[in-house]
Amino acid sequence: MEILKWPDPRLTAPNAPLERLGPEEREKVKEMLRLMTAYDGVGLAAPQVGWNVRLCIVLHAMPGDAEPWPLVMVNPKATFHGEKMLMREGCLSIRGVFGDVARFSHAVVQAETPTGKVEIVCTGLTARTVQHEMDHLEGKLFIDRLEPKDRAVVQPILDAMRQSREA
Repeated sequence: MEILKWPDPRLTAPNAPLERLGPEEREKVKEMLRLMTAYDGVGLAAPQVGWNVRLCIVLHAMPGDAEPWPLVMVNPKATFHGEKMLMREGCLSIRGVFGDVARFSHAVVQAETPTGKVEIVCTGLTARTVQHEMDHLEGKLFIDRLEPKDRAVVQPILDAMRQSREA
């Protein structure tokens, strides 16, 4: 398993609900966690590794937690609210590209996890990461949400990435 690089079409392909989290799927999740950690990521969606199902992982911390912990979300549903905040983002699938993206300050997520159903309220970086990873599950990338000034700056880089992939 490896992290796909943009413009791989699997990054924007439809993603099916995950019917079960059996032993084979749990091994894939372990490998996703390894990759996310190896690349210092704060989130990773299954489509980013060529597994087109509705599963993602985000680093999450509850008040009082000493360290964030990986939250594996299967078939997540989320609502977003609060003020929209502009912040610099990047993506493990589009390395070296960064830009400002407006995202809501709060996320309420309902999902299956390896240990059961959860509903979690997220704020700050976790809320932003949830929105980023949920976008992956919808076939959308952060570059689709860039502020126009940032899109103009990174477009030559994206064009070069596309050309090198086609060569």
